[in-house]
Amino acid sequence: MGFLGLILMFIFAIFFIIIWFVLRILISFSNIRRQFNRMGEELRNGGRQSRSSDKETVQDSRPRQEADRKIFADNEGEYVDFEEVK
Repeated sequence: MGFLGLILMFIFAIFFIIIWFVLRILISFSNIRRQFNRMGEELRNGGRQSRSSDKETVQDSRPRQEADRKIFADNEGEYVDFEEVK
């Protein structure tokens, strides 16, 4: 294996490194596309989904107006009175 063999091996190695980088980029784009498709489905269905860290999916199918309303009554305060103790 002479000088020509070393050059061919070098070109072969560079070729596979380039293919590896291109595949990683394509996989990243595929994952991003899949995530956007999932978001689009969620918007079309009108519900909201949330995922927790243990892969549990919760879907809220209430209308947006009902889901966004306050949980507590107007006569219940959002703020807590407190005294600063020194």
